[in-house]
Amino acid sequence: MSRRLVLGAGTLAVVAVWAATVVGWWWAALPVAALLGGFLPARGWAWTTGLASGLLGWALPLAWVGRSGQLLHASTDLSSLMGYHFGPLAIVVTVLVGTLLGLCGVWLGRVVRSWVAPSSHR
Repeated sequence: MSRRLVLGAGTLAVVAVWAATVVGWWWAALPVAALLGGFLPARGWAWTTGLASGLLGWALPLAWVGRSGQLLHASTDLSSLMGYHFGPLAIVVTVLVGTLLGLCGVWLGRVVRSWVAPSSHR
């Protein structure tokens, strides 16, 4: 598979997850990454694009909101309510959840692909 096609699929996935996250569909990283895992044949590229779609798809909206500077204050308040004294903890956990959704989606796509077409998975 061409590198340009994989880069295009990854960019499209990041934009799709970003747009879905902005409208409140936080779970969209999972099906988008599952499509990547199911259709990208190279295992390394599927994992990389799934990770990037979850990570960037969740981190970029936070960075956009954080331009005003109010995000860190809200994160600090939320972290202190949770009993932690590390201000950006809520931001770190949020981006980690998005990344894990992307990785789980790729795993799901790879599993479904192996059930549908076992010989092409190898």
